[in-house]
Amino acid sequence: AESSAAMKRTASGARVGKSKRRPRGSLDIEDIITGAFELADDVSIAGLSMPVLARHLDVPVTSIYWHFRKKEQLLDAMTERAARQYQFNTPFVDGATWQDGLRNHFRKMRQVFQDNPVLCELILMRTGEIGPDATHTSVDNLETVITTMVDAGFGSDDALTVYIALSAHSRGTAMIEHLNASQRQGRGRQPTGVTAADHPLLHELEYRGHLIDDLEFEFTLDSIIKNAENLLARFVQSTTKAINLFFTQIRLGQGLPLPVEIPNETTSETFKQTDRGENLHSYDSREDMFRALDNC
Repeated sequence: AESSAAMKRTASGARVGKSKRRPRGSLDIEDIITGAFELADDVSIAGLSMPVLARHLDVPVTSIYWHFRKKEQLLDAMTERAARQYQFNTPFVDGATWQDGLRNHFRKMRQVFQDNPVLCELILMRTGEIGPDATHTSVDNLETVITTMVDAGFGSDDALTVYIALSAHSRGTAMIEHLNASQRQGRGRQPTGVTAADHPLLHELEYRGHLIDDLEFEFTLDSIIKNAENLLARFVQSTTKAINLFFTQIRLGQGLPLPVEIPNETTSETFKQTDRGENLHSYDSREDMFRALDNC
């Protein structure tokens, strides 16, 4: 007869064999992190706990505590992997124009967080240190973006300002979308204080379930890029005006608007001698050199 300890009944009453536990010592850190991501996909980061993870992995909870003494340490390890995955999925690829490159990059950024709610929670919604590898990849990515924009004519300060604005828009949108989705799946619609009598316009929008959509995301994305185009145009115009002013001064003054001095015969001969290593003087200190020059 089969032992009842080796069997269990399903909801339908069928008898199935009990799954075997992992052999002792077979669980490593990467297994735990992978299992934590699998579980978080179902219960979210907030619902993740060491005992629940142990049941998911079918191991004693002490096996997890052996590697991670507390949940925050596990979340830090998950954040490090999430950052690597995020950087891998969102490299900056230069487009036909700098505008296309930026649009594609930040659309992809938003999409990655939409498709991976756990990444959104770990990277955008908690504080934690990112390891050196992920940090280096992130900085390399940023350098590529700034270089592309500088090559297009931006100053590096302006290029960084535009990037930060677009990054804040894309990340902020992803966070709001994630929070809205979590509320719909959890507690449902929460009271907002909006009433039909006092706030008719907001009440209508709320009734329709107004949410951030692709059109609104693109509206702000295009607005920031349009401002960047205006910024670049002003920079180019300023440079062009400076060049035109310089040539105007040449035309009006019938020459360069600055003194042009050609070395005299003595100076030219001194340069030739030093090039040949002749008449060179050495001093024990900088002060000795300046005193000698004062006495010339």
